[in-house]
Amino acid sequence: MIRSRRTARLALATVLLAALSLLLIGPAVADMHEHKSGPFQGAKANTGFVTHTKEAGKSVLILSDDFTPPDTPDPHWQLVDSKGSVDLLNKLKIKNDGYNKKLVVPAYVKDVKTVQIWCAWAETLLGEASFPLAGRERGTLQRDVPASARVYELYLRANQAAQSSLQAEGWTVARDLYLEALKEDPRYAPGWAMLGRIHRLLAKYNAEGASENLLRAADAFRRSLELNPDLTLALHLQANFEVERGACLETLALLLDRIRTQRTNPDLFGALVHCCRYAGLLHASLAAAEEAMSGDPGFAPAYSLCMLGREAEAIEIIRSREEQAPYGNLRWLYAAERGALEGNREEVTVETRRLLESSFRDPEGYYFVGRGAAHVGLTDLALEVLERTVEGGFLCDQTMARDPWLDSIRDHARFRNLHRTAETGRRRAVRVFLDAEGDKLLGVESP
Repeated sequence: MIRSRRTARLALATVLLAALSLLLIGPAVADMHEHKSGPFQGAKANTGFVTHTKEAGKSVLILSDDFTPPDTPDPHWQLVDSKGSVDLLNKLKIKNDGYNKKLVVPAYVKDVKTVQIWCAWAETLLGEASFPLAGRERGTLQRDVPASARVYELYLRANQAAQSSLQAEGWTVARDLYLEALKEDPRYAPGWAMLGRIHRLLAKYNAEGASENLLRAADAFRRSLELNPDLTLALHLQANFEVERGACLETLALLLDRIRTQRTNPDLFGALVHCCRYAGLLHASLAAAEEAMSGDPGFAPAYSLCMLGREAEAIEIIRSREEQAPYGNLRWLYAAERGALEGNREEVTVETRRLLESSFRDPEGYYFVGRGAAHVGLTDLALEVLERTVEGGFLCDQTMARDPWLDSIRDHARFRNLHRTAETGRRRAVRVFLDAEGDKLLGVESP
């Protein structure tokens, strides 16, 4: 049975494994009636080709009748232009086992160098139809495509384990699987990016080995981007890491510069959600979330229930997370928040002190703990925690001004100083945002 399951996994990985698809369509061929790619190549996407043509004055890509779509969970059309800008577009599959054979190229895509079939579920490339490649382009393909079905199987299993992060040892299982994949293929850039994410989470929530995990996360992101500087998965995950290390404004400028040339890339907008929230640019963060079509739940469901007066439901959600949390830092974080909702001053004190004395470094997480301490009347403890929040780069002055749980400390001199510091930092972030034309990129009047 074990062997049959392993064989099935390898077969699935072989089916999913493919390389980039390449198609050169630029200004030089813009006036041609149609332009055909070479044949598709890959484990499943190995028939047919792509045709570029014009219909009603619009640029259109059409898959040939003998093209067989890859049998994967969520394949999409994705285009790369001659400058390397990436645009993730329509789903390939539609209802009733059909697929989108035709793609109207958006007007903002000036030329198409590469047509990719991208699996949004596994975050990897699936099939190819290419013209002859220059040496540098061929190297880029090799960095983003696993060397074997075995490597891809390990990568997918690691992704699945990482998604089960609230189960015991989920992250360490994922870490070991990524390491095994990279031992077999050390040039697989997406594997290094995801390994960096796991080390970041271990450093954030597991007190044991936190400093070492921070160094390993930084090294993994560096290696991923050395292999492929344009891998937006790595840029996204590294941006989250750098923001939490206090480099919010630098990361904000970098992301906006990238987004200027990659207007539909969900990885970059996903990173911008996190970065703008830290910078106190809440309208911009919401706009980026809409662009990314992704959520960032965190404490949001429980927090929203609390604000609606449904404390019992909020407590139940947090208690469930607390019981499943595999690491001390994460358990203490949830316990402190739950204790605040239950009005348990002693528990809030104990769990908050544990966090303050641990390797926990998340300034946004500290905000929730600090507001909880204020809510149960622990003024000095609340101010100590909120100082870590602001000093860590979470510039939440607007939230602090409105949060009713902070009413008990609002007139305290230390709180007023913290609020001014956060406001000053957010105003600097606004200048960075506007200088980079973030308002135009996201379509917001005010960040």
